[in-house]
Amino acid sequence: MISSDGVLVLYEDSAEDPGGGAWNAYDLVHPKRLWSYDTTTEEAELAGDRFVTFTPVNDAPVRGRVITIDLHAGPKAKGAAAPRMSAPYSQSRYGEYPRLAVPGGDPDHLVVQAATHRSLRSITLP
Repeated sequence: MISSDGVLVLYEDSAEDPGGGAWNAYDLVHPKRLWSYDTTTEEAELAGDRFVTFTPVNDAPVRGRVITIDLHAGPKAKGAAAPRMSAPYSQSRYGEYPRLAVPGGDPDHLVVQAATHRSLRSITLP
């Protein structure tokens, strides 16, 4: 995924340890890695200047939530650029992440399609 301001976000996984990888953001204008986010899902989207994905299934306190991360500041940012999380999403079972759909532009919500029941639900973008 490439943002309009030149940030490339890639999911990178290991052939030796499939199933757990990391989303990495790279600045294409000033070639460098901006940040990395370890996770267990390849499901993600861009929403304006934020990266949207699910929290890792192996992180019990925050498992099953949608998280948004500032494209430039990353997951350890503070203040207005800090990551934001939704309330727990009950249909994100261990290893079964729903699909995300983000409307174009700078949306204030996203659509989640459950993996098990194929229902659609619109939730506010955290």
